[in-house]
Amino acid sequence: MLVPTMAATPRAATAGESFFVRAALTNVSPRRQPQVEHFFDPETSTLTYLVFDPETRDAVVIDPVMDFDAASGRTSAASTDRIAGAITHHHLTLHYSLETHAHADHLSGAQHLRRLFDAKVAIGERITDVQADL
Repeated sequence: MLVPTMAATPRAATAGESFFVRAALTNVSPRRQPQVEHFFDPETSTLTYLVFDPETRDAVVIDPVMDFDAASGRTSAASTDRIAGAITHHHLTLHYSLETHAHADHLSGAQHLRRLFDAKVAIGERITDVQADL
């Protein structure tokens, strides 16, 4: 369930803002629920999520996986391309690839999605704290 948070200074949403932004600004539970599709990566046992508004077709991807074969040292976009196929199939507009944390278990496919859909990539500002410890 989408649980919107109250904006620091409430204001009216504009016509061009996404479902997710409108829900957060109004602090009201949306009447319709976002759709969520999950994509399981068996090599890393991780999940990637495609979350979208079925009415506006606005979408985000959470923790996209880029395939990596340790034996050959090669990467592949096969997992990310499955997500891209779903985005295309549903006629979605991908706004963001969201990285919820630093991934020690897999490479990120966020840059691949950025190139395919001109989507922004977002991660918490304290990621540099984690990187400094590596």
